[in-house]
Amino acid sequence: EFIYSKICPDCTFRVCNYFLNDKYLYKRKCDKTKKDMVSIYAPGSQLKIFESDIYKKMMSEDYWLTYSKDINDDITLDFKNLFLEFPKQSRDIHSWLENALYSSHTWWAKNVYLSYWVFVDCEDIYYSFSVWRWCKNVFNSYKVSWSNNIYYSSLITKSYEIIYSHNIINSNFLFFCENITNCSNCIFCCNLANKDYCIFNKQYSKEKYLVIEKKIRSEIKDYDRFLYYKDLYNDFLERESINEACIINNSEKACWDNIFDSTNLSNCFYLYWTSDSCNCMNCSTFEWIKNTNLFN
Repeated sequence: EFIYSKICPDCTFRVCNYFLNDKYLYKRKCDKTKKDMVSIYAPGSQLKIFESDIYKKMMSEDYWLTYSKDINDDITLDFKNLFLEFPKQSRDIHSWLENALYSSHTWWAKNVYLSYWVFVDCEDIYYSFSVWRWCKNVFNSYKVSWSNNIYYSSLITKSYEIIYSHNIINSNFLFFCENITNCSNCIFCCNLANKDYCIFNKQYSKEKYLVIEKKIRSEIKDYDRFLYYKDLYNDFLERESINEACIINNSEKACWDNIFDSTNLSNCFYLYWTSDSCNCMNCSTFEWIKNTNLFN
């Protein structure tokens, strides 16, 4: 049977994230070399923090096998002492990183700056969070996968050239759009599927669309005109936009939000290819290897 936590969801996530810092970086000294480094641990922390490369070298040499400590009757005290004394790596980084000093929770990526949770062949990622799988040129965006040239957008999947948009799937060349699937060349649109050359959800011929698009893109170079069009778009969304209560795609028996290709989940957020799990967030793997039985 599926096991549910007796602790309320908010308290559960507070406990799970108590030691997680995936949004802030600090400058501090390496406790091994005393050199300056970038770390997810603030200066003055009572923990021992080693620069990541030094930490990895130490672990590859089986440092932990040489560590010994007397065991007390109080296992909680033993764990606390172990946690305080055993070194931590300065940033949570893994294999194949290039030019990614100011990032954490990152691996298999290149040219990453002030971004977190970036992995699997991603390149040129700036000021973004949670960019997964074969992405390139992502700026100031959140939850992007299999996409290129994404600016100031969120929840973008398998798309290209997306600007100021939200919840976009399999689409290209969108500007100020929301809840769009399988569309191309749209501006100021929402809740469309399988459409091309639309402005404020009205379809135009390709030739007329390109003329209007050129005019709009030229005008928004002026900041006052940009704000004018932004206000028009926000008013349009208030009148026309229809949002799902929660985003659950290709999933069964799944409870909460942003769940994809998963089954039997309770109180889970941003999960992909996962089953039989409860109180989880930001879990993902490949289609052919599913996460199972994750709890808290």
